[in-house]
Amino acid sequence: MNVKIFMGMIIAVLSCAVLLSSASHAQGEEEATMKYTVIRLLADSIEPAHAIISQGTVIIWVNEAQDTAEIQFANREMATCLNGSPLPGGRTEQEMFFRIGFGKTESICLVQKGEFSYTVKRGSKSIPGTIQVK
Repeated sequence: MNVKIFMGMIIAVLSCAVLLSSASHAQGEEEATMKYTVIRLLADSIEPAHAIISQGTVIIWVNEAQDTAEIQFANREMATCLNGSPLPGGRTEQEMFFRIGFGKTESICLVQKGEFSYTVKRGSKSIPGTIQVK
């Protein structure tokens, strides 16, 4: 085999190896920067009842109880986003809220620092929770 061809093949293989390793490294960095917190809605409790997160963290509620849960926020002026969209659900004059059916999930992203109180309601049951954004 010609030395020039052999050297060209080695350079091509090394170039591909460098490109692949840098591409996988960049993908790993992207995954590492995604932040989320899961809050489980159980029949008689919320886990965790007090979540501490950083700005921009996505909060995912999972309804593991048998009934539909309504989450009501007392803070009306919360800055929220998810892919540029406002909080799903509804908004009243005094609070923000949304409903989650059994086995379903809902998510929001809080971008404003502060402590935000919410209540999970199911019929006559009310369970308080808080999210602290640092």
